[in-house]
Amino acid sequence: MKHVKMINEMYKPATEFDENWPGLKIPIKNFVDYVFDGVRDIICDVDHISEKSFSQLDANRKYVEEVFDNTPEILVDIDRLNDKRYQYVAEYIYDKYFTQKKEVIDYENREV
Repeated sequence: MKHVKMINEMYKPATEFDENWPGLKIPIKNFVDYVFDGVRDIICDVDHISEKSFSQLDANRKYVEEVFDNTPEILVDIDRLNDKRYQYVAEYIYDKYFTQKKEVIDYENREV
């Protein structure tokens, strides 16, 4: 993660705003937004996308949003893992839905 900084965007437009900032509409992010940002950061890191490459960042955002929108299982997994750290959930979602691996280890449901 040499040149990549954390991207701070929301998965869907905000519906709630922080009331502590009069005159400003600062959105309140939810857990899905943090996971969405985490997946985007992972892809930026893996694909070596610079924070200065706005076209690549936009393409990355569209790609991740398209996968989130067209794969409802992602939101089910995020809901199932909402007691975990969002970074862990982002890694899990990236590994399960954004890589070409044939097998993904599901640590939550595996039998020992």
